Amino acid sequence: MKKAVSTERISPLAGTERTFFEGRMEALRAGYELHAQGIVDGWESSSETVAALKKKRFREVHIVTFF
Repeated sequence: MKKAVSTERISPLAGTERTFFEGRMEALRAGYELHAQGIVDGWESSSETVAALKKKRFREVHIVTFF
């Protein structure tokens, strides 16, 4: 059974949210990166486990998000 094709007009505002998000995507990603790094730094500075390590290594980690 075929679906009836809608003859209603699509609102010109339908793509507004996506357009806004795409325009701010890099700023949102950078803000998320700073927030996540702050959480990790706070945990490391207060963690007895990290403080007990004799040798520490830093790794660059990339997280895949929808940003």
